[in-house]
Amino acid sequence: MRRYEANRKRSADFLGLIAKTRDELGQVYRSPRAPEKMAAAKAATIDRLRVRYRRMRDKQWAGYRGYDAWFAAPINNAKLAATAVYGEQVPAFLRLFDLCSGDYPRFYAAVRRIGDLPAPSRAQALKTAAACN
Repeated sequence: MRRYEANRKRSADFLGLIAKTRDELGQVYRSPRAPEKMAAAKAATIDRLRVRYRRMRDKQWAGYRGYDAWFAAPINNAKLAATAVYGEQVPAFLRLFDLCSGDYPRFYAAVRRIGDLPAPSRAQALKTAAACN
């Protein structure tokens, strides 16, 4: 249970870093800058994200390196957005798992049913699911 809670805390911390960086990038993009200054500001924001991660990893997480591969790969807007969207959906999937009484086959079947819906309906169906079926 302690390991599970530690993993959930690290996941929340990681998603918090991503959210903060996306907010900072939004400020960069809204500011009137020449393209080369915009690119430099974006690079500096990504560099700060990496520094914050290493600090959190080494101090707050006591050296836990589970996200090192994510940070070792290139970081761009698409990667940040995909990570944020995934993180935003986790609570809804956990809720659906609870609605399925922790039964993985039932949960996977429910996820498949939601996945078969038209794209605009999926997020709403996941968010408002009242039962496993």
